[in-house]
Amino acid sequence: MDTCMNKLLLVIILFTGTGLLYGCSTDVTDDQYLANAQEYINAGKMGAASIELKNLLRNNPANPQGRLLMGRLQFETGNMAAAEKELSKARELGVEDELILPLLAQAFLLQGKADEVLKLSLKNLTTSRQGEVLAAQGQAKLAQGELTEAASLIEKAISKDPASINALIASARVHAAKNEIDLAREKLEAASLIDPKSASAWSLLGNIEWQEQNLDMAEKAYSKAIEYRKNNFADYFKRALVRIQLNKYDEAQQDVDLIKKSYPQHAGASYVQGLIYYHNKNFRDAAASFGIAISDEDRYPLALLYLGASYFLQNNPEQAETFAKQFVYLRPDNIDGRRLLAMIMYNKKEYSEAEKLIRPVTEARKDDINALNILTGALIKQGKMDEAI
Repeated sequence: MDTCMNKLLLVIILFTGTGLLYGCSTDVTDDQYLANAQEYINAGKMGAASIELKNLLRNNPANPQGRLLMGRLQFETGNMAAAEKELSKARELGVEDELILPLLAQAFLLQGKADEVLKLSLKNLTTSRQGEVLAAQGQAKLAQGELTEAASLIEKAISKDPASINALIASARVHAAKNEIDLAREKLEAASLIDPKSASAWSLLGNIEWQEQNLDMAEKAYSKAIEYRKNNFADYFKRALVRIQLNKYDEAQQDVDLIKKSYPQHAGASYVQGLIYYHNKNFRDAAASFGIAISDEDRYPLALLYLGASYFLQNNPEQAETFAKQFVYLRPDNIDGRRLLAMIMYNKKEYSEAEKLIRPVTEARKDDINALNILTGALIKQGKMDEAI
């Protein structure tokens, strides 16, 4: 009898406890959830803020302010697809365009949805908000390769709001595209004076310094961008590449590990991982990583070159030839690709093919001793002694 009573008491306690754990949440108002979430955001506790907003939207999916704040939170944590979804729902629920469109434009832009950015209307926006959307539309035009239209839209954006960080960054992008590097830096400096923690400004500065081969400065700029934006995988990727150029392989590996933690099969992370293995002469693992990277060969075509080279250095000429040929087909003017394939053809005793591949290399780089040796050897093997001398 006592045992049965004890079991019944335990069941009552468990169910009562469950009621205490979940039942009390029904007493929390929407406003309290919103206030709690905002407090957490202000304190940098994004995970806790997300829990508050999820609880709010579970109880009241049609809360417009909850959708708006969730959209902003997703944007700040780098989840642009989720930000787009929540901001669009908030707009459907009646949140004014003034609060939605500038951020939605950036979410579209960061997903590469240029056409969606260009569809956004300025009709219901104040002058400064019009400037924000115009800046995004200018960057969308720039992404489409329409430099003149991009510059025109961005000039309009700056005239609407000269203190707009996004407009200043957009203007810097146009100057960088025109190779007006000093002017680009000036615009970014102006943006940083307004907001020293602008991840977008630091990221673009990193791109410019990398382009100018100021590698230490590029690394510092990308580090700032990473510090000021969560889940910043693009800048981790670029910083890793810069660190490889600086021979900082351990630091580059840390960047790759952070990307792979969230995206284990990420083609870009695999490409950088392959470069680290390759430079450390671990050609077997390099080949495995480049093998993943070529799943996105349009974005990482050099993975084909390094994959061919990795197989070549493992004495696997068949695989080396397959990938070297694919790369040369895509990039026939690439000197490194032609040299690699010429070496493979020479080793196969296909001397005429080796000669055809290597001649453009020796013409472009008259001091390339390796290329000259391949050409000379191929000519001698074909009996072209006069040309070989």
